[in-house]
Amino acid sequence: MRAEMSEIDVQMKGGATARVRVGATVGEVLERLDAGVAGQALVAKVEGREVDLATRLAEGGRVIEIEPVMPDTREGLDVLRHSTAHLLAAAVLDLFPGTKLGIGPALLDDPRFGFFYDVIAPRPLTDDDLPAIERRMRELAACCVTPIRSDLCAAFGVARGVALALTCANRRLWRHALACSSVSRVLLTSDQRANA
Repeated sequence: MRAEMSEIDVQMKGGATARVRVGATVGEVLERLDAGVAGQALVAKVEGREVDLATRLAEGGRVIEIEPVMPDTREGLDVLRHSTAHLLAAAVLDLFPGTKLGIGPALLDDPRFGFFYDVIAPRPLTDDDLPAIERRMRELAACCVTPIRSDLCAAFGVARGVALALTCANRRLWRHALACSSVSRVLLTSDQRANA
């Protein structure tokens, strides 16, 4: 009986099923169900809730449905743009100490812009700063950052929302985000955005 309690049944949405150990990560489960999909997945939905690939699965009493979010979908594009905005913020904070961050959303409804971050920097940022910012983003992506999704609702009493924390581990999402993004349009002022 104990062995049964330490395993759970999982199914990729519309696809393969497997029995895995309780505590397996979503990434490990995807690898077992379909290695090709696992190699491309950015995040996944578990029972309809978006989670990162490091999320550990708990017992659920029924088959747990996992839906990988791929880079070529609208949801994948949102993840890439959102994550790249966080990477942009990390690079700007690193290069321009004392910078204060505003908002940095992904812009899915405006094809001209992928994402941006409003910042108050110690000095005005210009187009000449963009190569250094992009270089720093690439360095951060290559060295030691990975997005880990963490729910801030309970911790801060926020109605809803999530944030990404930067930690050392798998860097596939950052690398993919940088390959699909151009920083050259990121730091436009609101006047420049209106006139673009």
